[in-house]
Amino acid sequence: NIDLQDVFFRITLDSFVNTAFGVELDSLNRKRQHPFALAFDKVQSLCHQRYKDPFFEIKRWCGLCFRERTIKSQVIVMDTFANHVINSKRRSSKYEHDLGADLISRFFEKSCLHEADVPSNKELRDIVIKFFVAGPDTTACALTWMFYELGRNLEVVKKVIAEAKLKLLRRIFKYV
Repeated sequence: NIDLQDVFFRITLDSFVNTAFGVELDSLNRKRQHPFALAFDKVQSLCHQRYKDPFFEIKRWCGLCFRERTIKSQVIVMDTFANHVINSKRRSSKYEHDLGADLISRFFEKSCLHEADVPSNKELRDIVIKFFVAGPDTTACALTWMFYELGRNLEVVKKVIAEAKLKLLRRIFKYV
């Protein structure tokens, strides 16, 4: 059995980490997900639980409950990874003009080209985390849902396969 949802979550997180940081997590070849991915998922899940707790702000401020302590420790894992990548890009940006196509490199390149202030690690990390909140989960869920629906509608699957074959044949004969 293959857990498609897990596969899609791993693929989309890898894609987004590569786009944002220029780093390969290689999640599909790991037994467990990368510590950054695990921490990110845990923080999201625990933050979602806060909405059910009318006293979460007091608990967060005091650090009184397991959930808030866990969020704090997992954010440290995320920050450590993000800061490591950002600092390595920051060092590279001093010596190389073309850092790469990732999001962090683009910020460094833009600040160099426009002689602007280089963003702080916290600013860059916040931008990247917002990018992650918006992207991998929604994409993975959409892919999972699509395959679920296709599994329930075999006539649609047949049409998709027929259309894919037709497009492939057109492409092949276009170049022959």
